[in-house]
Amino acid sequence: MMMVEEINKSVKQNRNWAVLGIGVGLALIIGYFGYGIVMAVEQPTIRDSKPKVIVSYISNPRGLRNLTRFEQRQFLEEWRLYLMSDADAKEALTQHLKDLDLDQRKAFVEQMVWQFKEIVVDDARQYSRMSTAERNKLVQKKAEELEGQEVFVRDLSKVFGKDIGGQDEMRRMVFDITSPEEREICMPYLDALQRVLEQKRRQRRNEEAVAKP
Repeated sequence: MMMVEEINKSVKQNRNWAVLGIGVGLALIIGYFGYGIVMAVEQPTIRDSKPKVIVSYISNPRGLRNLTRFEQRQFLEEWRLYLMSDADAKEALTQHLKDLDLDQRKAFVEQMVWQFKEIVVDDARQYSRMSTAERNKLVQKKAEELEGQEVFVRDLSKVFGKDIGGQDEMRRMVFDITSPEEREICMPYLDALQRVLEQKRRQRRNEEAVAKP
C-alpha cells in the first residue's frame, strides 16, 4: 500500500502537471489571438485611401475578412456607393485593376466572390426564418439592391473580362464554392429573388416600349 507521503507527493505532481497544462493552453490561446492581432491589416479609410490600398486590403485574407460579417458588408457597400458617386475615384480604380498581374487579379476576384457568397448565404438564412410577408419585403429590398450593384459588377467585368461576367456569372462562381447545405438554404431564396428581378425587367421593358414615339 502507498504511504501517506507517497500519495501526497503523487497528488502534488499531478496538480503541477495540470497547472502546467492549463498554463500552456492559455499561452497558446493568447499567442494565437495575439498573432491574429499583430498580423491583421489595418482597415483603410475609403475616401482617403488609394485604390491600391483598398484592393490590397480586400485581397488579403487578414484584411477585410478579419472584420465581423456586418463590418465586411458595411465596408463593401460604403466603397461601392463611394465609387458610384465619384467618377474620378472610379476611373482610378479601373486603371489600378488593369495594372494588376495575374496572381493579384486572382486574389482579388476570389475574395470578391467569397464576399458575394457570404452575403447570399446570410440573406438566405434570414429569408428561411421569416414569414411569407416578411420574405416578400426582403426579396423586394434585395432585388432593388442588386439592381444598384449590377452597374458596379458590370464595370468590374469590363476590366476582368472572363474573371467576372456579370451577376449571372458571379452566381455560378458562388454556387461552385458553396456546400450542399448552403445550396439547399440558398435555392428558395434565389428562386424568389430571380422571379422578382424578372418581373422588374419586364416592367422596365414595357415602360420603355410605351415611352417610344
